[in-house]
Amino acid sequence: MCERADVIPGLDWDPFFLRLSGWNCEDDCKYHCMHLQEQHRDLQGLPVAKYHGKWPFVRVLGYQEFCSSMFSLLNLVAHVVGYRRLNNVCQQLNEISKEHGYPYLYLIAVSALFNINTWFWSWMFHMRDTPFTEAMDYLSASSNLFMGCFLCIVRVGGLRRFNDVSAVGFPVALVALAHMFYMLFVKFDYGWNMTVCLTCGIGQACVW
Repeated sequence: MCERADVIPGLDWDPFFLRLSGWNCEDDCKYHCMHLQEQHRDLQGLPVAKYHGKWPFVRVLGYQEFCSSMFSLLNLVAHVVGYRRLNNVCQQLNEISKEHGYPYLYLIAVSALFNINTWFWSWMFHMRDTPFTEAMDYLSASSNLFMGCFLCIVRVGGLRRFNDVSAVGFPVALVALAHMFYMLFVKFDYGWNMTVCLTCGIGQACVW
Protein backbone atom coordinates (compact mmCIF):
# COMPACT_ATOMS: atom_id res chain seq x y z
CA MET A 1 0.00 0.00 0.00
CA CYS A 2 2.87 2.36 0.79
CA GLU A 3 4.26 1.81 -2.71
CA ARG A 4 1.16 3.14 -4.44
CA ALA A 5 1.90 5.72 -7.10
CA ASP A 6 -0.35 8.27 -5.43
CA VAL A 7 1.50 8.09 -2.12
CA ILE A 8 4.19 10.72 -2.38
CA PRO A 9 6.09 12.21 0.59
CA GLY A 10 4.58 15.53 1.53
CA LEU A 11 1.08 14.74 0.28
CA ASP A 12 -1.84 14.28 2.64
CA TRP A 13 -2.10 10.49 2.35
CA ASP A 14 -4.31 10.23 5.44
CA PRO A 15 -6.49 12.51 7.57
CA PHE A 16 -4.78 15.05 9.76
CA PHE A 17 -5.71 13.30 13.01
CA LEU A 18 -3.74 10.21 11.95
CA ARG A 19 -0.62 12.28 11.43
CA LEU A 20 -1.30 14.09 14.69
CA SER A 21 -1.38 10.81 16.62
CA GLY A 22 1.88 9.65 15.06
CA TRP A 23 0.75 7.34 12.25
CA ASN A 24 2.80 7.14 9.07
CA CYS A 25 2.25 5.26 5.84
CA GLU A 26 4.13 2.15 6.93
CA ASP A 27 2.26 1.91 10.22
CA ASP A 28 -1.04 2.41 8.42
CA CYS A 29 -0.15 -0.45 6.08
CA LYS A 30 0.54 -2.72 9.04
CA TYR A 31 -2.79 -1.78 10.59
CA HIS A 32 -4.80 -2.59 7.46
CA CYS A 33 -2.79 -5.76 6.79
CA MET A 34 -3.54 -6.93 10.34
CA HIS A 35 -7.27 -6.67 9.69
CA LEU A 36 -6.98 -8.31 6.27
CA GLN A 37 -5.07 -11.15 7.88
CA GLU A 38 -7.77 -11.55 10.51
CA GLN A 39 -10.46 -11.66 7.84
CA HIS A 40 -8.63 -14.52 6.13
CA ARG A 41 -8.15 -16.32 9.43
CA ASP A 42 -11.84 -15.96 10.19
CA LEU A 43 -12.79 -17.47 6.80
CA GLN A 44 -10.48 -20.40 7.52
CA GLY A 45 -12.00 -20.92 10.97
CA LEU A 46 -8.76 -19.99 12.75
CA PRO A 47 -8.73 -18.23 16.13
CA VAL A 48 -7.83 -14.57 16.50
CA ALA A 49 -4.06 -14.06 16.59
CA LYS A 50 -1.98 -11.62 18.58
CA TYR A 51 0.21 -9.06 16.84
CA HIS A 52 3.32 -7.95 18.73
CA GLY A 53 1.79 -9.41 21.89
CA LYS A 54 -1.54 -7.61 21.54
CA TRP A 55 -4.96 -8.51 20.23
CA PRO A 56 -6.14 -6.75 17.05
CA PHE A 57 -7.56 -3.30 17.76
CA VAL A 58 -9.95 -0.99 15.96
CA ARG A 59 -8.48 2.48 15.44
CA VAL A 60 -10.77 5.39 16.34
CA LEU A 61 -9.75 8.90 15.24
CA GLY A 62 -6.13 7.77 15.23
CA TYR A 63 -6.37 6.39 18.75
CA GLN A 64 -5.02 2.86 18.99
CA GLU A 65 -6.87 2.09 22.24
CA PHE A 66 -9.56 4.73 22.33
CA CYS A 67 -11.35 3.86 25.60
CA SER A 68 -8.14 3.29 27.58
CA SER A 69 -6.72 6.52 26.22
CA MET A 70 -9.84 8.49 27.17
CA PHE A 71 -9.82 7.07 30.70
CA SER A 72 -6.17 8.05 31.06
CA LEU A 73 -6.96 11.54 29.77
CA LEU A 74 -9.77 11.92 32.29
CA ASN A 75 -7.42 10.83 35.08
CA LEU A 76 -4.89 13.38 33.84
CA VAL A 77 -7.46 16.18 33.91
CA ALA A 78 -8.67 15.15 37.37
CA HIS A 79 -5.13 15.21 38.75
CA VAL A 80 -4.39 18.62 37.21
CA VAL A 81 -7.60 20.09 38.66
CA GLY A 82 -6.98 18.43 42.04
CA TYR A 83 -3.41 19.69 42.17
CA ARG A 84 -4.48 23.27 41.48
CA ARG A 85 -7.20 23.14 44.15
CA LEU A 86 -4.90 21.58 46.76
CA ASN A 87 -2.17 24.05 45.99
CA ASN A 88 -4.55 26.99 46.44
CA VAL A 89 -5.86 25.66 49.77
CA CYS A 90 -2.36 25.03 51.13
CA GLN A 91 -1.18 28.47 50.05
CA GLN A 92 -4.09 30.05 51.90
CA LEU A 93 -3.20 28.08 55.02
CA ASN A 94 0.43 29.17 54.79
CA GLU A 95 -0.61 32.81 54.41
CA ILE A 96 -2.74 32.58 57.54
CA SER A 97 0.06 31.01 59.58
CA LYS A 98 3.41 30.80 57.89
CA GLU A 99 5.05 29.34 60.98
CA HIS A 100 2.45 26.60 61.30
CA GLY A 101 1.59 26.03 57.65
CA TYR A 102 1.37 22.55 56.20
CA PRO A 103 5.00 21.32 56.17
CA TYR A 104 4.61 18.75 53.40
CA LEU A 105 3.16 21.06 50.76
CA TYR A 106 6.23 20.90 48.56
CA LEU A 107 6.36 17.10 48.70
CA ILE A 108 2.68 16.77 47.84
CA ALA A 109 3.19 19.21 44.95
CA VAL A 110 6.07 17.11 43.60
CA SER A 111 4.05 13.92 44.06
CA ALA A 112 1.15 15.49 42.16
CA LEU A 113 3.48 16.35 39.29
CA PHE A 114 4.65 12.73 39.22
CA ASN A 115 1.00 11.63 38.98
CA ILE A 116 0.29 14.13 36.21
CA ASN A 117 3.34 12.90 34.30
CA THR A 118 2.22 9.27 34.75
CA TRP A 119 -1.27 9.83 33.37
CA PHE A 120 0.04 11.97 30.53
CA TRP A 121 2.26 9.14 29.26
CA SER A 122 -0.49 6.61 29.85
CA TRP A 123 -2.67 8.73 27.58
CA MET A 124 0.09 8.92 24.96
CA PHE A 125 0.84 5.19 25.12
CA HIS A 126 -2.77 4.10 24.70
CA MET A 127 -3.19 6.62 21.90
CA ARG A 128 -0.18 5.31 20.01
CA ASP A 129 1.89 2.30 21.05
CA THR A 130 5.51 2.91 20.04
CA PRO A 131 8.76 1.83 21.76
CA PHE A 132 9.20 5.38 23.08
CA THR A 133 5.66 5.84 24.47
CA GLU A 134 5.77 2.33 25.94
CA ALA A 135 9.02 3.05 27.78
CA MET A 136 7.73 6.40 29.04
CA ASP A 137 4.47 4.83 30.21
CA TYR A 138 6.12 2.00 32.13
CA LEU A 139 8.92 4.09 33.63
CA SER A 140 6.61 6.97 34.57
CA ALA A 141 4.37 4.53 36.44
CA SER A 142 7.28 2.92 38.27
CA SER A 143 8.84 6.29 39.15
CA ASN A 144 5.47 7.41 40.50
CA LEU A 145 5.40 4.36 42.79
CA PHE A 146 8.94 5.09 43.99
CA MET A 147 7.83 8.65 44.74
CA GLY A 148 4.88 7.23 46.68
CA CYS A 149 7.23 5.09 48.77
CA PHE A 150 9.42 8.09 49.53
CA LEU A 151 6.45 10.28 50.43
CA CYS A 152 4.80 7.76 52.73
CA ILE A 153 8.05 7.12 54.66
CA VAL A 154 8.60 10.86 55.14
CA ARG A 155 4.97 11.52 56.06
CA VAL A 156 4.47 8.58 58.43
CA GLY A 157 7.88 9.15 59.98
CA GLY A 158 7.07 12.83 60.52
CA LEU A 159 10.36 13.86 58.91
CA ARG A 160 10.67 17.59 58.33
CA ARG A 161 14.35 18.50 58.46
CA PHE A 162 16.11 18.60 55.11
CA ASN A 163 18.82 16.16 56.21
CA ASP A 164 16.23 13.62 57.38
CA VAL A 165 14.20 13.90 54.19
CA SER A 166 17.36 13.62 52.07
CA ALA A 167 18.44 10.52 53.99
CA VAL A 168 15.27 8.81 52.75
CA GLY A 169 15.11 10.39 49.30
CA PHE A 170 18.67 9.67 48.23
CA PRO A 171 18.55 5.84 48.47
CA VAL A 172 15.03 5.73 47.00
CA ALA A 173 16.22 7.84 44.05
CA LEU A 174 19.23 5.57 43.53
CA VAL A 175 17.05 2.45 43.43
CA ALA A 176 14.61 4.17 41.04
CA LEU A 177 17.44 5.24 38.71
CA ALA A 178 18.97 1.77 38.81
CA HIS A 179 15.62 0.27 37.84
CA MET A 180 15.21 2.70 34.95
CA PHE A 181 18.75 2.07 33.74
CA TYR A 182 18.16 -1.69 33.74
CA MET A 183 14.87 -1.35 31.86
CA LEU A 184 16.29 1.02 29.24
CA PHE A 185 19.81 -0.27 28.66
CA VAL A 186 19.94 -3.88 29.88
CA LYS A 187 16.57 -5.53 29.28
CA PHE A 188 13.05 -4.17 29.03
CA ASP A 189 11.72 -6.91 31.29
CA TYR A 190 7.95 -6.73 31.82
CA GLY A 191 7.99 -9.36 34.56
CA TRP A 192 10.74 -7.61 36.49
CA ASN A 193 8.99 -4.27 36.17
CA MET A 194 5.76 -5.82 37.48
CA THR A 195 7.62 -7.29 40.46
CA VAL A 196 9.21 -3.93 41.29
CA CYS A 197 5.89 -2.08 40.99
CA LEU A 198 4.02 -4.62 43.13
CA THR A 199 6.76 -4.45 45.77
CA CYS A 200 6.57 -0.65 45.86
CA GLY A 201 2.78 -0.65 45.98
CA ILE A 202 2.46 -3.28 48.70
CA GLY A 203 5.33 -1.73 50.66
CA GLN A 204 3.84 1.75 50.81
CA ALA A 205 0.39 0.34 51.57
CA CYS A 206 1.86 -1.43 54.59
CA VAL A 207 3.71 1.71 55.72
CA TRP A 208 0.56 3.83 55.47
